[in-house]
Amino acid sequence: MNRKLFLFFTGWFLIFTFHLTAQDTWLQIYDPFYEAIFSVEDVIVCSDGGFAVNGTCIDQEIAMGWGFVIKTDSEGNLIWAKKDTVSFQPENDSRAFVETEDGGIISASYHYINGTALIKRDTNGNREWVCLLADICINSIDKNIDDEIIISGISYPNAMIAKINDYGEIIWQKFFEFENYEWGNIKSVIQSTDGGYLLTGYVEDIETENAVLVIKTDANGDSLWTRILDETSEDDRGKTVVETYEGNIIVGGYFEGFSGFLWKLDSEGNTIWLEMGLENCGYGFRSFAKSSDNSIVSIFGDLEINHSLRKFDSDYNIEWTNSLPYYTGSGDKAVKITSSEHIIVASYYPSSRVALIKLNPDGTDADVNLIDVSKTTLNAYPNPFNPSINFSFNLEKNSEIKLKIFNIKGQLVSLIEKGVINSGKHTIHWQAVNLSSGIYFTQLQVNNKIIDSKKIVLLK
Repeated sequence: MNRKLFLFFTGWFLIFTFHLTAQDTWLQIYDPFYEAIFSVEDVIVCSDGGFAVNGTCIDQEIAMGWGFVIKTDSEGNLIWAKKDTVSFQPENDSRAFVETEDGGIISASYHYINGTALIKRDTNGNREWVCLLADICINSIDKNIDDEIIISGISYPNAMIAKINDYGEIIWQKFFEFENYEWGNIKSVIQSTDGGYLLTGYVEDIETENAVLVIKTDANGDSLWTRILDETSEDDRGKTVVETYEGNIIVGGYFEGFSGFLWKLDSEGNTIWLEMGLENCGYGFRSFAKSSDNSIVSIFGDLEINHSLRKFDSDYNIEWTNSLPYYTGSGDKAVKITSSEHIIVASYYPSSRVALIKLNPDGTDADVNLIDVSKTTLNAYPNPFNPSINFSFNLEKNSEIKLKIFNIKGQLVSLIEKGVINSGKHTIHWQAVNLSSGIYFTQLQVNNKIIDSKKIVLLK
């Protein structure tokens, strides 16, 4: 083969390969517990190639909420979903979680009176142990280079950082006090390249005014320096922190009055620059993820168009900004970058369902090329019913359909498998034979993906 012909075929191969990569985006929607409201915190890119999402689900009927963890495969298909309920906490919030060295997950579920329950699950979602850390609120978790787990948050009134072992027991714990401030709270922790840790959050004075807090520690959690940024507003908070390859530090957060900020410091804590009042960043920066080329992808809250992604190059010039279709997770690790440089975002759907979004490395077509399964919705009528009910839905393309009905205990009481059916509107008629009056839940699966669910009531 001559050189020109070789270059011709090589060029077309690269274009074809890039095209396949550029289309590798999807959006998955989850409603595993049929609760009325979901909020989302963070996302993990797991060692098996799948993903995990955590947050809180709230049952409005009993006005209580519980933390949850969802595990998916590499395409975002649901593998398992578990609640973080424990007997000694009437309700809790899942603030942070982390993958363990054995592929399991430790989640931190906090209750304002009973402290934090650390819950360890294996790769199948089964609980292995529960450890109570009383009087501690964990807001952020990170793993260091040795796969050791670092937790941070507040042990009232002090900001704190601690290292725990494989059973949730504290190996060491350090507290931080601040002159002229009553208490402090850590919202994000990461390990720095020198083996120490970077923390950001806020401090509060006796007049309940908050100021942005940044701490640099050594490998044992002892403070090397502390910086406090106290602007004129009453509620200033650091939400996320990242270290550049040059050893500088970027802190993101918000000032009261809908003003996002970015603060760049050197390794000694000296200010390099401070950008305040950033356009369309009213709810502040909440999560950073660093790519292999030293660029940084960030999530920020937009005043008018939900939440957005922004990518900065190594000099922190804006490369692109894209609006996301849904609201993003509120944790400091709600965005991650995979080994293929794809962007993963923890999110939630406007109808309060959990969402997971995979985007291209360049962020283009963020709201166009997504496989939006949410366009297929399930309707149930009449509801309440006795004993017959109709389930209707519309398919945009030919798909395999399954309809599952569960009782209030989560037990499967009926399975309707329709196989592959054509696109268009469809109705499935079902009779509740030999079932007693009560609440049931129906779940629509399209191509083995959970698309929508509805609560139905049988009245006999």
